[in-house]
Amino acid sequence: MEIIPAIDLMQGKIVRLFQGKPSHKVIYTQYSDPISLAREFSTKADRIHIIDLDAATGSGDNFSLIKRLVKDVKAPFQVGGGLSKENRVKKLLDIGVDRIIVGSMAFQSLDLLMSFLDEYGSSRIVIALDHINGNIAIKGWKEVISKKVNESLAEFMDLGFFQFLITSVIKDGSMEGTDIPFLKEMIKNHPTANIIAAGGVKSIDEIITMRNMGIDGIVIGKALYEGKLSLQDIKNTIK
Repeated sequence: MEIIPAIDLMQGKIVRLFQGKPSHKVIYTQYSDPISLAREFSTKADRIHIIDLDAATGSGDNFSLIKRLVKDVKAPFQVGGGLSKENRVKKLLDIGVDRIIVGSMAFQSLDLLMSFLDEYGSSRIVIALDHINGNIAIKGWKEVISKKVNESLAEFMDLGFFQFLITSVIKDGSMEGTDIPFLKEMIKNHPTANIIAAGGVKSIDEIITMRNMGIDGIVIGKALYEGKLSLQDIKNTIK
């Protein structure tokens, strides 16, 4: 199982949202330098998860900062947020981002997504299956569409994708625990999928449970920033 700490960026600052809502934003001023934090994470984590919230909301982007992170920090990065345009995806992959995370594009621009699959390969693409009670949410979680996670996962696997980030919107930023029964069902139905879980993780016991049931990666955000979990403790327990 990969341990993947999250760094969410807004106007160059590290923030966390609750259920993806900018109105429920916490700025972590104690972590004023994203590059220093990423360096610290890189010594204890398997990769680093970056979400560009400005790009996701259409209010700008943090590309220059992400470029510096990839250049200055020796760690594999997976980056998401606002990846609905061809030039933005290419720019991120071309600067050395290890994996891109695509959500809305996967459901609205399938031809474009398939072109990236042909050009870069499935190992560099993670399909984001963000959901509210099993129903896919897109456009920064503002729109719920008539697609279920279960059917979408099967369809994308048939197209040649194998990496999926499953995020419970309701759990995100809550530290109430991940939706383990839902994740267990996805693993049972799609045993060959590489599933990364996100949303609400709160304890090492929970992480161990997910590892034992076959989750391939866990994204951890708020619990780290609030001091409920530490990467060192997780590393000591999981490895």
